[in-house]
This record gives sequence, structure tokens and C-alpha cells, in this order.
Amino acid sequence: MPAAATPAPQLAPHRDRGTVAVILFQHGPLFENSIPLTVFGVDRRGHGLPYYRLLACMSEAGPLPTTGGILLATPYGLAAAEAAGTVIVPAWRSPTD
Repeated sequence: MPAAATPAPQLAPHRDRGTVAVILFQHGPLFENSIPLTVFGVDRRGHGLPYYRLLACMSEAGPLPTTGGILLATPYGLAAAEAAGTVIVPAWRSPTD
């Protein structure tokens, strides 16, 4: 007898499937942070790909220095990630933080 299909998970009503939040932090690795910012932050609708609203969210007060010494600043704090259907944490300091 086939197993029953698992229903698709539903997003909370306040989350938008087309919004992606990327969480940034002090001394974060520039390379790892740049990947989701580039993948979701460039409008590629002209190539037939979906559009995503990107929210680069600071986990602490900025501007945030990266491992490469470049400062990152964004108008969004962690609270903005509440609206995102997808939240990406490209790296983190340590598992205990």
C-alpha cells in the first residue's frame, strides 16, 4: 500500500514566498555573504527566472566589517527577516553564538 503523500508546508500568512532575507554579522566572511546576495539580489526576469525581493539584514548594529575589511551597511535589521519566505544565514561565528 503506498504511503500517504505529505502535505506541502505552508508559510505563515505574514511571510512572502518571493522575499529572501540574508543575515549578516560582524566579521562575517565576505565570500560566503556575497553568494546569496548575488544569487537573489540580481534581477534575472529577462532570462525567464523568478524575481526575489532581497533583504540584507544586519544581526547587530552596523556598518559591519567583513573578514576582508570591507564594511557592509543595510537599512534592514533582524526584524525585517520576519517577512521573508526564505531566510539565509550564509555563515556564522560559532555554533554556540
